[in-house]
Amino acid sequence: GLGDVYKRQGMRDFFGGRSKSYESVLREAKDTAMREMAERAQQMGCNAVVGIDIDYETVGQSGSMLMVTCSGTGVVL
Repeated sequence: GLGDVYKRQGMRDFFGGRSKSYESVLREAKDTAMREMAERAQQMGCNAVVGIDIDYETVGQSGSMLMVTCSGTGVVL
């Protein structure tokens, strides 16, 4: 699944080592975005979401904030 792909990808810092704190922030942001999308789909009467797209962007003056957008199509199976 998507979570498995994300976990295998990992994040690397400048020297090639894994940046655990950054990975943790990204994972939490992704999980929050996915949960909110699923909740919205349920509110609309859907029981599944297909075609999920997740985008990550840094925003703010110094790029200090992380914005995660998650979109998909709500369906009833």
